Amino acid sequence: MIIALHGNIGSPADYDFLSDNHEVNPVNLWPYSHLSLQEVAAEIRNLAAPGERKGIIGYSMGGRIALQSIADQPDFWDFAVIISAQPGLQSEKQRKERLAKDENWSKKVRTKSWSEFLNEWNQQGVLAGPAPTNQNDLEPYKSHIASAFTNWSLGQQQDLRPELSKFRGSLTWIVGENDARFAEMGREMKTLIPNLQLIQVPQAGHRLLLESPDVISAVLNSRD
Repeated sequence: MIIALHGNIGSPADYDFLSDNHEVNPVNLWPYSHLSLQEVAAEIRNLAAPGERKGIIGYSMGGRIALQSIADQPDFWDFAVIISAQPGLQSEKQRKERLAKDENWSKKVRTKSWSEFLNEWNQQGVLAGPAPTNQNDLEPYKSHIASAFTNWSLGQQQDLRPELSKFRGSLTWIVGENDARFAEMGREMKTLIPNLQLIQVPQAGHRLLLESPDVISAVLNSRD
């Protein structure tokens, strides 16, 4: 079984390109947004079928939740694919600044119309390029998404690097070549975990589920 975790303002439908792979189980994260990062990471582990080879794939926010699940129990997962994610901020000052930023996003979700919020969210430079077409369908989850901005903020996540270095499963880290900050993190993680497979997708940015689904499919198919 492969648990698949979507990113912020995303949904399980973001993994529809993997629908032919019957091992993949895309999870709707929003009903869990009242939980802490550690709690949702534990819930994700509970979804994995006992006795089977266990894999996890996560994009962006979902990638951080996947990393939290790995860091909390490094021996649990057999393999992981991390896409456009980062392993945590390394100073308390950075975490406080990020939490304040995410609390502001949470307020915008609660107070703006859904279309106004989406327009502002998708104008961020890191998200350059076309947005997922199904984001309008997420309006019923507004309150859940607002909670996730604070409960799953990068500012709430500790630096996971020390625990991730203990992971002995197969780890693939995928970044877009044009996604400079995340590409640099990928190279850093390769230094930290030498057996990590780092894939830098040429001429691609942050939204790799949209931009490069063939690369992700190929990684998963190579595990058959």
